[in-house]
Amino acid sequence: GKMFFWKKKRQPASCDEGIEAWSMSVVQLDESMMMLRLLAEARTGRENLTFQVGVATPLNSPNQLGFHDADEGEQLGEIEDSLISAFQDDRCAFVCSNCGDGAKEWVFYTSDPEHVKEEFFKIHEATSSHSLQLMIKEDSNWETYDAFAQLSAGE
Repeated sequence: GKMFFWKKKRQPASCDEGIEAWSMSVVQLDESMMMLRLLAEARTGRENLTFQVGVATPLNSPNQLGFHDADEGEQLGEIEDSLISAFQDDRCAFVCSNCGDGAKEWVFYTSDPEHVKEEFFKIHEATSSHSLQLMIKEDSNWETYDAFAQLSAGE
């Protein structure tokens, strides 16, 4: 099936709070590089979102560094827009995306995992370019986010 997405301009993950602070960094891991986009102070005011959601996909044609090319980047951008449109509300926040080692991942936190699952399956069905995988786990202390924040800060 054809990939569908909502045609709208990219915008910060939450419109009612003005421009949020997203940082972009390239991190050197043991075996590979990671491109990391992170929302600063994402947990503030969102402590009730206690489930960490990861949506990941293998890249179709990673280069030697494990990153995608521009064409695949377009497809991944459409998937990202779909995920944000479907998940993002007062029960769910988009906090991080990362790419490297031949994979792309989007990280959300939610208080309503069932809602995320339902929406994910719709997007999964509608996405032909990539095989999306969903992972949800309880993470009330936001340990996953903190780990990415430390990487982003170069710690």
